Amino acid sequence: MAFDGLFIHSLLQDLSPTLVGGKLTKIYQPFEQDLVLNFRKDRKNQRLLISANAQNPRFYITNDTIANPDVAPTFVMVLRKYLEGSVLQKIEQIGVERIVNFHFSNRNELGDEMQLILSVELMGRHSNVILYNADDNKIITKIKYQEKGQLVCMYDDEIHIINQETDNKILEINKNVQIVDINLKSYFLRAEEISTGLFSAKTNIVLTNIITNAETIYEVESSVRDITCYEEISAINLGTEVHFINLNGWLEKKYTSTQEIKDIVLGTSVAGIVYRDRIKIITF
Repeated sequence: MAFDGLFIHSLLQDLSPTLVGGKLTKIYQPFEQDLVLNFRKDRKNQRLLISANAQNPRFYITNDTIANPDVAPTFVMVLRKYLEGSVLQKIEQIGVERIVNFHFSNRNELGDEMQLILSVELMGRHSNVILYNADDNKIITKIKYQEKGQLVCMYDDEIHIINQETDNKILEINKNVQIVDINLKSYFLRAEEISTGLFSAKTNIVLTNIITNAETIYEVESSVRDITCYEEISAINLGTEVHFINLNGWLEKKYTSTQEIKDIVLGTSVAGIVYRDRIKIITF
């Protein structure tokens, strides 16, 4: 059954009594997009599988034994640092959206209590798992898996590259940075708007290689509405025009419309241009 908003609402009626109040004892990552959370409650163990798989995002209690890798992936080590030993306080769906928040309480190294939220977004290829602090809503980690065992973590105000041995900050997100996106293969993107006059501005789209730190700049002679990234393509929405650029900062395609573009959905060599009343599919 599809994990739509109504199904999730029904599922939580059964899931919450089973898990809420339980202690999170172990977190595993058997596959790249899957997590298994082991809870201990009423002298019983319960395993919750959470999957951000683009084709089948889901979560459910499982009795299956799932083999785990010999070396824990970096993302699960980040989750273990903050969540292992915490107590699940409640599970909350955001309205009828496909977003479910798992509320935990834990203590940091100083013994101070922390309120943490593991937010699961079940949105097809935009599915994600985000951990943030409930007190200030500061995102602790938003992740993108990369090559060579590296993980890009985006916080509220900075981006880190994490591997088995190091945790390096590679960008501080200041007030000049308008948009940041990490959903690219071995790159991340930032957009910086630069004033060129009283009523005019241009935008520099900066593509940074996470391995070499080499930067490529694509310049737009206007403000940017939004940017959507997928693997090797970034779609820059200028309102009635879209620029599709590759990782080298080269223009792959320019699309012009007489109607305002509300959103862009990207796939492999295809894009959905979303208008108020219709969607147009284009290829590039």
